[in-house]
Amino acid sequence: MTVRVEKPTFTLRDKMNELDLPIGDHGLEILNSRNPEETFNLARANRRRLNANGDMRICQTASTSGLFNSGTHSSHGPDLWQHLVVTAGTWRAVQDNDTPYHKEFPKSLKLECTSSTGTLSAGSYFYSVYRMECVDSWVLQYGTLYAKPVTVSFWIKSNKTGIISVNLENESNNHSGGGDSTCVRRVRIEKPNTWEHKTVTYPGDYNFQMDYHTNKGAVIEFFWTGGTNYSNNSANLDTEKGNFEQIANPSATDIRAHPVADGGINFADSTSNYINLTGVQMEIGEVATPYEHRDYSEELIYCMRRIQVLGCQYGIAPGAYAINNGSAGAFAGYSPNQSDYNVIGRGWTRNNGIFQTMTFLPVSMRGMPSASVYDFDDVNSPSNSFYAQYEGSSTQNVTFNAINPNGSSTHAIWLDWDQSSNVPSVTPCHVGSRNSSARRNAILLSAAI
Repeated sequence: MTVRVEKPTFTLRDKMNELDLPIGDHGLEILNSRNPEETFNLARANRRRLNANGDMRICQTASTSGLFNSGTHSSHGPDLWQHLVVTAGTWRAVQDNDTPYHKEFPKSLKLECTSSTGTLSAGSYFYSVYRMECVDSWVLQYGTLYAKPVTVSFWIKSNKTGIISVNLENESNNHSGGGDSTCVRRVRIEKPNTWEHKTVTYPGDYNFQMDYHTNKGAVIEFFWTGGTNYSNNSANLDTEKGNFEQIANPSATDIRAHPVADGGINFADSTSNYINLTGVQMEIGEVATPYEHRDYSEELIYCMRRIQVLGCQYGIAPGAYAINNGSAGAFAGYSPNQSDYNVIGRGWTRNNGIFQTMTFLPVSMRGMPSASVYDFDDVNSPSNSFYAQYEGSSTQNVTFNAINPNGSSTHAIWLDWDQSSNVPSVTPCHVGSRNSSARRNAILLSAAI
């Protein structure tokens, strides 16, 4: 006699569903994913943070900046953050040790009002931006049907409460309307003097395609304070769930600032006002994930594409060294004494009364940089007096003249220096930051966007 046993067919997915395992809603999404690409996207397994220096720990300039009250300022406070102000007080940017209670982040950006403006004019504004290069923004696929949503999360603290705007801009093109496309979102600071975690989400920009170059692309904009030219919403645009709009100032569509009369904040009305910001993360998707930490060296490389300090490199000094009366000592990440000097470049003298030095840069910059004198000991009035040595032990003071464009590139810079006394041409020399007068000065290279 033959006994035949038959078993019903089943699928592993159905049996796991019957077990009612505590896998959570996100686990079910992954189980129900239809292909490896969908599983990968749900797991968020790729590198997520699109911006650099969101934890504000890289600050190649002094931890306390010079004062600013007009224009655009790209070398104040933590690297890569720019601050724009017009008739909205005087400010300074600080790399601060005040961070959220869990101490996940070592530093924060602190903006301090040092001179107040009680009443804003129509054209007043004060805002801070982080600009991505277009080559790094291309992944957002703007201007296509596949444009990606973006989520920005951050920690913020202030003595003031009220509403600010945190906007996402596509600045790769100047549109026919005369402005960039901007998606506006409002964020409320709830409690004074308290760290708060905030999250905002933006749809993809389906209308305006992004160029592919190393100039500005996607931009995170923290619009702290603005006059009526920047808060006029007579076009009744949606500031909660609206899409990208072409914005030109002043116009009915410029809503980048929240009106002070409707709960917005005039951060410029008192010298007691401050703003702290850290843990800024921009990522693809509609859900904020934990901050993605990276190595210090990797973050520094990103920053050095746009800013580098030649000479005294207070507090960071990647691979730099100091010379003490001809005796070389190796340092890495140090705070040089005011009696030290740091070599900026080596070269020779020219027959036109110029010292000319070459500096090879450790990281190629985003574009040809501009150069200016910087002073860690007096950020508001830097000393343009540098130390030059030639013919073995002869020395004199020289002053910085300009970048010499002949032979300079994004990875090597020729600098011209004016002599204080004539020196024979084609004499080997080197130029460094001061070793006297209690000044630690340097040359600041900037390729900001």
